[in-house]
Amino acid sequence: MQEDVEVDTTAEVIELTEAWSLCNEDIYRIANQLLSLAFAAKYFGTDFNRARIWDCCVAFYAELRALGEQVEPRANFNYDCVHQILKRTLDPEFVKQENEDVLVEEDKTAVFSICPISRRPISHPVSQRFSSGEDSCDHVFDHTSIEELLRSSNFNVVNCPVAGMS
Repeated sequence: MQEDVEVDTTAEVIELTEAWSLCNEDIYRIANQLLSLAFAAKYFGTDFNRARIWDCCVAFYAELRALGEQVEPRANFNYDCVHQILKRTLDPEFVKQENEDVLVEEDKTAVFSICPISRRPISHPVSQRFSSGEDSCDHVFDHTSIEELLRSSNFNVVNCPVAGMS
């Protein structure tokens, strides 16, 4: 009888460990999705969209802090750094301060030295595709996926000058 209890407990611990590992994987995916949404909202969204996504980020990171050390660290991924990027990108107070403080016009020729992949002009730095036969990447803007994303949203009117839609 004693052995049956130990076997059941061991199996339960293994199941709980596997379940928590899946939860940690989901937490990582959510952080990545929030990061993707943040940049989509930055370039294609409205102030209202950015505020809604920022509210989701605040709620997510409150839950993350409550979990504390139960969240497994991931190699080459730092939740605090992601939070700072999200804050700089979405937080209305932070964005407002940044816009007021930085009034320097960017030199367009500096893009070549900033981009570590290519020395050629970047038309739209949204996605990249490897150029066969060369040591660099072409920067490509995928109009079809952006159009599909915008059309699948709940907006009746889509206005995206970059994707050529209005």
